[in-house]
Amino acid sequence: MTTWPTRPAPGAGLRSIDAMDLRRGSRPAAGRVACRRPAWWPAGTGPAGTGPGGIRVGRLFGVPVLLTVPWLGLSVLVVVGYGRLVLHRHPGTAQPVAYLAGLGLVACLLVSVLVHELGHAVVARRTGIGVRHIMLDLLGGHTELARDAPGPGTEALVALAGPVLSLLLGGLASGLAGALPAGTLARELAVQWALSNLLVAGYNALPGLPLDGGRALYAAVWALTRRRDLGDRVAGWTGRVVAGLTAALGLAGRYTGWLSWPGAAIAVVVALSLWSGATQALRWGRLTRYAGLVSAGRLARRLWVVPVGTPLSEALRLYERSGESGRGCLGVTDSAGELFGVVDPDRAAAVPQRRRPWVGVETVTAGVDVRRALPADLAGVPLIRTVGRYPDAVHLVTLGEGRVGVLRVAELVDVLRTGKQ
Repeated sequence: MTTWPTRPAPGAGLRSIDAMDLRRGSRPAAGRVACRRPAWWPAGTGPAGTGPGGIRVGRLFGVPVLLTVPWLGLSVLVVVGYGRLVLHRHPGTAQPVAYLAGLGLVACLLVSVLVHELGHAVVARRTGIGVRHIMLDLLGGHTELARDAPGPGTEALVALAGPVLSLLLGGLASGLAGALPAGTLARELAVQWALSNLLVAGYNALPGLPLDGGRALYAAVWALTRRRDLGDRVAGWTGRVVAGLTAALGLAGRYTGWLSWPGAAIAVVVALSLWSGATQALRWGRLTRYAGLVSAGRLARRLWVVPVGTPLSEALRLYERSGESGRGCLGVTDSAGELFGVVDPDRAAAVPQRRRPWVGVETVTAGVDVRRALPADLAGVPLIRTVGRYPDAVHLVTLGEGRVGVLRVAELVDVLRTGKQ
C-alpha cells in the first residue's frame, strides 16, 4: 500500500498531497470515470500492442507473431475458391489434391505476409526501435513498433524494408516457377505465389498512408519541413487518392469483364481499409499539429485533498478559501490516507446548493490510478500516445520534489484543438 505524506495547507481541513513513492504495486482508485474523446481524436493514439486481438502462433527473432481471427474464415474461402478453380482448369485432378493446392496457396500467402512484416521488424530492431508484435492477415499485416522512429531516415528505412523483401521473394518464386514443368499444378501455384509477392511489393510502394510507400512519403515531408504532422496530412490525402483509385479500378475491371466478382469485392474491401487508414493518419496529423505545446508538467494542476466523508459544501468552501480555486485541483483521500479520486468540477457544479451539505465529496469524484502517474517531462507526441492509451479523464503527474499534480484530459484536448495554452 502506498502512503501519501501530507503537510498543512492554507485552509483548515484542506491538505496538499505529495508523492514520495508511487510504487507499481499501488492500488487504483475504484470507480474510475472514463473520458469521452472528441470525434477527431483517433482511436489508435495508444499503441495497439496494449491488447491486440489475435491468435498467438509463436515468436520469430524474439517478436510475438499473431494471426487475426478473420484470417480463419478468409483462409477457408481461399482454399475452397482456389480448389474449385483448380478443378475447373485441371479436370482430372482429384478433389483432395485440388483443395490441398488451395491450402498450399494459403500457406504461401501467409509466408509472403510474414516475410514482408519481418523486413519491417528486423530493420526496426537493428535501428534501435522496439517491436511489440507482428499481426498477420491474408490481405496484409501490421508490425507494431514500440516507439516512433527517431528521424525521417530511419522511418523511410523501416518502411521500405517490407516491399524490398517482398520483391526479392517474388523473384525467387518466379525462378522456382520457371524451373518447374509447364502445365503442372505445382508451377501454377508457384506462379500465383510469385505474382502475389510482386503485387504486394508494388502496391505497398504506392505513396499513400497506410501503405509503406506512404510512410516513405511521410518521412520525406518530415525531412523537408521538419514537421511530422504535415507529413501525416500529406501522406493521408494521397492515401485517400490511392484508395479511391483502387475501388474505381476494381469496379471498372468487373464492368469490363477482366475481373471477377470476388476480385472486384476484394479490391473494394482493400480500398475501404486504405481509406480508413488514411483518415486515421489525417486525424493524427491534425491532433499532433500543436504537440510541441503540451507537456504533463505545464498542464498539471497542484492537487489538494480533503478526507472522504467531507460534505461537498465544506470541501468547496475550504478549497475556495485556500486561494487555489481555478488553479489547482481538489482530491479526496480515504481513511488510510490514500488518494481516492479527484473531484469532477462538472459533477460538483450539477449538485444543487441546498443539497451540498448532505452530499459527500466522494460522490462527485473521478477515480485515478496511481500506478500510471506521468512524469512531468513527458511531452509532445509521447504524452498524447500515453494519454490516448487509457480512457481516464484525469491522470496523476509527479512534479518533482515530492509534489503531485493532476492532468485533465479535457484541458489537453483544448490545447491540441486550438493551439492555445
